[in-house]
Amino acid sequence: MLALLLGQGCGDAAAPYATGFDPAAPPTEAPLGTVTSSGTASWTVSVWTAPAPPRKGVIQVLLRVNDAGGAPVDGLQVHVIPWMPAHGHGGSRVAPVTPQGDGWYLVAPVYLYMSGVWELRTSFEGFSEDGVVPVLDVP
Repeated sequence: MLALLLGQGCGDAAAPYATGFDPAAPPTEAPLGTVTSSGTASWTVSVWTAPAPPRKGVIQVLLRVNDAGGAPVDGLQVHVIPWMPAHGHGGSRVAPVTPQGDGWYLVAPVYLYMSGVWELRTSFEGFSEDGVVPVLDVP
């Protein structure tokens, strides 16, 4: 699995995520980063957060999965585990993933209750050898 460090910045640590993502309108801003999966699928996964950059508290994560040719990949069962590698523990709650169509997957709510580096250990059901690990730096 590959990792990418995303989103260093300041913010109100106590504030919950903003209004979030509109499933009818994909984000117009550039993603915080893009990671290529390490397995046989070779998908690229682009990552956005609300708020951006991410901050301590409750956030939303939006993933866009494309195949090696750039086409969106639908129909995946995506699993995301927030994990703090420095502390050796995960988040306090499961991060549910909802497919949005056209390769978009909404992960919300995501509880990042401590400042520090968080991994979003992401796997694709049916592709046990494939996944990505976007990394969020939460101030």
